[in-house]
Amino acid sequence: MEIILARINGGYGSIHSTMKTNTILIVWTDIPPEVEADFNDWYSREHLPDRIGHMPGFARGRRYVADSAEPVVAGAPKYLTLYDLTEAGVMLSPAHVALRRHRKP
Repeated sequence: MEIILARINGGYGSIHSTMKTNTILIVWTDIPPEVEADFNDWYSREHLPDRIGHMPGFARGRRYVADSAEPVVAGAPKYLTLYDLTEAGVMLSPAHVALRRHRKP
């Protein structure tokens, strides 16, 4: 089985993108078509930059979209985001826990 993904917006890095990373956070997402454009705008303009620019330990994020009209695997999510983290503990840091508790709708 082969799944082809195309990169979205060239990814998002920061001045911290040269920091050493040893963990990858992988996020698969599928969005209802009626809100897909708004979701992609929010994800690219707010969500990804908030993580990379303001969250300690998030070094870089890259987004991908399945490069076909039909999913290769039935029910497979259309979008993939890869975050390079300095360590797995970033996900349990006080800053990240607070951010998840106070998410924007």
